[in-house]
Amino acid sequence: MELTRRICGCVLIACLSLFCGPIDSAQPAMLHDGQHDFDFEIGKWKAHVKKLTHPLSDSKQWEDYDGTVVTAPFMEGKGNLSEMNVDGATSHTHIQIIAVRLYNPSSKQWSIYGASAKGGVFDPPQVGQFDGNRGEFYASDTF
Repeated sequence: MELTRRICGCVLIACLSLFCGPIDSAQPAMLHDGQHDFDFEIGKWKAHVKKLTHPLSDSKQWEDYDGTVVTAPFMEGKGNLSEMNVDGATSHTHIQIIAVRLYNPSSKQWSIYGASAKGGVFDPPQVGQFDGNRGEFYASDTF
């Protein structure tokens, strides 16, 4: 009987702590409002890109591309559009791609939709956010 009362007392204390919350009155950390995380890219920039020539192989051969990136905001900063035009130094291949980025204020995350002039359709979106100076974006791609 004494053991049963002790167990019930411990369970009651555990349940009260769940319902009453922690004794520490520290405020929960505020979520970062990332709406301005891509503002650094607004404008016209020189671009230097390195592309693996044979992806998904053991190849370590890269090709350099040079050109420009132009990024403009829309919807009062809740989105932006980037267009990149670069040319390969050795293959003389031209790459033209766009990225449409949309910010979701509820989830505090960005969705990035990309398309190339070669393919003509948007890839599945990359979704994620920044933590400090590091951005983590995830997508399911077919290659």
